[in-house]
Amino acid sequence: MTLEEVRNQYENYPYPYRNPEDEKKRLRPTMMGSLPRLSSLCYGGKNIIKKGFRVLDAGCGTGDATVFLAQQLKDVGGKVVAVDFSKESLYVAKKRCEIRDLKNVEFINGSLLDLSEMKIGMFDYIICSGVLHHLKNPSDGLNALKSVLKENSFISIMVYARYGRTALYMTQKLMRLINQNEKNVQSKIDNTKVILANYHKRHWNQLNLLKDDEKMGDIGLYDMYLHSQDRAYTIRGLFDWITSSSLNIFHIFQEYQYDIRFMLDNKDFLASISKLPKLERLAIGELFFGQINKHSIVVSKNKQEKIDYLEQDYSLYSPTLLLNIDPKHLKKSPKITVPLANNFIIHLNSFNRSILKNMDGIKSIRELLNIAKNNSGLGEEEGVEIFKDLVRMLQALDYIIFRKIEGPIK
Repeated sequence: MTLEEVRNQYENYPYPYRNPEDEKKRLRPTMMGSLPRLSSLCYGGKNIIKKGFRVLDAGCGTGDATVFLAQQLKDVGGKVVAVDFSKESLYVAKKRCEIRDLKNVEFINGSLLDLSEMKIGMFDYIICSGVLHHLKNPSDGLNALKSVLKENSFISIMVYARYGRTALYMTQKLMRLINQNEKNVQSKIDNTKVILANYHKRHWNQLNLLKDDEKMGDIGLYDMYLHSQDRAYTIRGLFDWITSSSLNIFHIFQEYQYDIRFMLDNKDFLASISKLPKLERLAIGELFFGQINKHSIVVSKNKQEKIDYLEQDYSLYSPTLLLNIDPKHLKKSPKITVPLANNFIIHLNSFNRSILKNMDGIKSIRELLNIAKNNSGLGEEEGVEIFKDLVRMLQALDYIIFRKIEGPIK
């Protein structure tokens, strides 16, 4: 398939579907677009939301990340450059920004493959979500992003994952066979609706975890089942691709999905797996979990070490919990079930209850430990180990961020 065919798809069906008027009601956050999260992951919790901070949203689509980023940078002199080859998608993104009175966005109609020729300068941060896997040669897109990334800066990337899309690819193949002589796009969509409505209840597609796209109507159906070009990666394939482009994988979002240690409670069994190299463990977790339909990662030009907040001076960092917990659960329930994480369970005790209750993004780690110690009666050493276990779980879920105490992140 050609780039032009992919472009035509998004001109006719801008993705994802967004109604600009909804900006009057709500701001739609994105994981990759959260600058406090980026600060915590990549910059030791230092404030990066300041004048001159430049972000590129490469393949911005209808503008989810663009709007969220621009809102955060609106009052501090930061800028977002949003690039997309679909004029219709850019129109939606522009309208959303206009409604929010966001004037710190530059929109460019063009292909990310041409970034180096656009003379748009270098960037402190780049987001490229759901784009590279639609290119004929994804490495060309990755190299284009790298060409406009400042040294010691980061790119967040989302690409499709193979195993969690197994059922979807069966349906894609089926629809290519059914629609092989069909030229009318709406007829292709109507044919897809007939198939989806009549699948046997035990067909793999009935277990498809990506069905939210179907709620977007024709736009969602077309992007999911009739896309002219997409590819998916295993975690091994992802590492090979990134490293072959002389980039380094710095962070894997929601890494619990790849870590079998969070899914099994068998210490003897897990002991041998824990000794394997990290990539082997990730591959085991990916196959065991079986539901990963996209890989979301942060990559860097230069190999950089991620700060371990559990090994720092506890008086210098303040954690923020990104998981909404019903206060009743913190009082009575013996556990917290995280539904978006395949019913991931956090077992509660008097110490970690106190930590979760008081984690407000203001108190330092040291203050939280002192409060929990007084409330629980546990000793310092035992309490610190409970805290570390809790933080590791929350980090694997990407439900905690840290701020260096040098003034609030605005």
